[in-house]
Amino acid sequence: MCSQVGKVVDLNCVEDYAIHLTSPSKEQCSPLDDLIQTVWKEKMQNGSFRYKLQHPSCKKLPGHWGYLAQFNSFRASSRRPPQAMVSVRQPFDPEKFNFTKVELDKELVFETQQDKEDICIINVSPIEFGHCLFLPQVRRCLPQALTRYAIEAALKLMLLSKSKAMKMGFNSLCAYASVNHLHWHLYYLQDEFEVPTAWVQGSPLTAEVYELIDYPAKGFALELNSVNQLDRVADNVYKIVDYLHHNEIAHNVFITRGRSLSSKSKGSSIDPDSYEVIRVIIWARESVFGRKPPGDFCIAVCELAGQMLIYNEEAFNEVSETQVTTAHQASSQHQTVKPAILKLFEN
Repeated sequence: MCSQVGKVVDLNCVEDYAIHLTSPSKEQCSPLDDLIQTVWKEKMQNGSFRYKLQHPSCKKLPGHWGYLAQFNSFRASSRRPPQAMVSVRQPFDPEKFNFTKVELDKELVFETQQDKEDICIINVSPIEFGHCLFLPQVRRCLPQALTRYAIEAALKLMLLSKSKAMKMGFNSLCAYASVNHLHWHLYYLQDEFEVPTAWVQGSPLTAEVYELIDYPAKGFALELNSVNQLDRVADNVYKIVDYLHHNEIAHNVFITRGRSLSSKSKGSSIDPDSYEVIRVIIWARESVFGRKPPGDFCIAVCELAGQMLIYNEEAFNEVSETQVTTAHQASSQHQTVKPAILKLFEN
């Protein structure tokens, strides 16, 4: 075991990498999982968060997809006001709030051995257990646009986890990112439900890029099923998001363990041997400009993945699969960008 010493994590500890979980039906923890969860619990007890996170009210919406709805009123009322975004390529503004201004003695979870500028801090307005922000090269003050380095670092964190509950998500500018400073969301979905994007089938678009099929939020999907593929998958993810960024197309990215994209099995009941790959899903979507109130819910990365974060109790009680499906479809720019993405992979 080399991946973690104190609060320093070695992202390159290949011997600790895990892709296929031996018993995914039972929750497992690696040294990284233990570190994140232990520090997170301590900081919750010490009052480092804006509110005490009670386990949110959860329910599985009736219907085919098994969307997970969660009620969290504190997230809307107590979080830091989101910054107004006017462009996917908006530059970093040192005068605005950014993560160099946080109190690390209160918020630091870990830093990485490779680059002490890579840090993980608690999200002081959490949506779920273990909700943190992973900040690649934080002192370089990069805007909220994925770099090749940030993608590879996120995949390595996923490899160092043995928890089927760990998720990572990215919202671009104009796709409900609230801070224009490069960051990933990281959290543990502590529930008996799984988001549908862990099991929906993919149809191959190219040799290495799939398209989610028979799922309302159409997206591009890639899978990591071998450590030897790490560089290639990171390259391909970056190729897609870099195109979207430079063409002012808002996007969301979700990383989860799950079934192989080519799996023929259907339905939201995950069998014990199904967590065989790490999935990366990319959604091209309509831009949201300014500081738009979330309303009952917004369509950001969690929601596109099938985890609906709802801020109004009445809306939580009344939300339906049809309502979610309609919102997914209305936000999508997938068909518009699909020809250009295919062209990226012609050679």
